[in-house]
Amino acid sequence: MTDAAARPGFGARLGRAAGNLFLALINATLILFIVAAVVGLLLIDRTRTIAADVASDVTRSAIASTGLDPADTLAELRVVSTEMVALRTALEERRTDLDERTQALAERLDALEATLQDLRGRREALTEAAIDRASIVAGNALERLRGCTPSAAGS
Repeated sequence: MTDAAARPGFGARLGRAAGNLFLALINATLILFIVAAVVGLLLIDRTRTIAADVASDVTRSAIASTGLDPADTLAELRVVSTEMVALRTALEERRTDLDERTQALAERLDALEATLQDLRGRREALTEAAIDRASIVAGNALERLRGCTPSAAGS
C-alpha cells in the first residue's frame, strides 16, 4: 500500500503529461521559428546574389550590344566621373569668386550712390549760392543805376 500511496494519482499524471506536451509544443514552435528565420536569411542572401548576377549580365550584354569594350567603357566612365568632380569643384570656386565680385560691386555701387547724393546736395547749394551772388550783383548794378542821369543828347 505504500507504493500505491506514494504514486501520484491519474489526474496528477495527466496534468503533468499535459504540461510536458505544452512545453514540447512551445519548444517545437520555437525550433521551427528559428529554422524558418535562418532559411529566410539564406533566401534573402541568395536572392541578392542572383539579382546582382542578373544586373551584371544585363549590363555586360547591353555594353556588348553597343560594340564597346566593357573595360574601356568602365575606364571612360571613371574619367568622366573624375572630370565631373573637377567641374563641380571649379564651379563652386567660380561661384565663390562671383559672390565676392558681386559683393565688391555692390559696395562700389553704394559708394557711387552716396557720391551722387552728395553731388545733388552740392548742386542745390551751388545753385542757391549762384542765385544769391547774382542777386547781389544785380542789386549793386541797380544801385549804380539809381544815381545815374541821362547824358546830354547833343554833347
